[in-house]
Amino acid sequence: MLQACSFQSSDGKHTYTITQNITCNSIGVVYYAVCPCGKIYVGLTSRPLKNTRVPRHFKRRHNSNAKLLKVIGIDKVYIDQRGGNWRKNLAQLEAKWIFKINSVQPHGLNEVLSFAPFL
Repeated sequence: MLQACSFQSSDGKHTYTITQNITCNSIGVVYYAVCPCGKIYVGLTSRPLKNTRVPRHFKRRHNSNAKLLKVIGIDKVYIDQRGGNWRKNLAQLEAKWIFKINSVQPHGLNEVLSFAPFL
């Protein structure tokens, strides 16, 4: 995992600032992974960020060599002490970033942009 203070959209035209304090042990994180071929994948994890599963494309095309994949935590959902559905909030946050940075194929590695978390 890389420490970064910003990241770019898939076309490189927009730069976004990371405003959350995210470490490799953070949970409830939306992450940004850059493949060696330059394509971007946006994912989420409810586990510690260091235990993130790699995108299918990366496994197939780059033999899952972890040294080649650059992962950055870009946003985080905090668990509300009063309850609430933080997993739904995390899925909504992931969808927001997939849309914002345009990481759906063919521009990026995300296969779909689901609006289901908003329903």
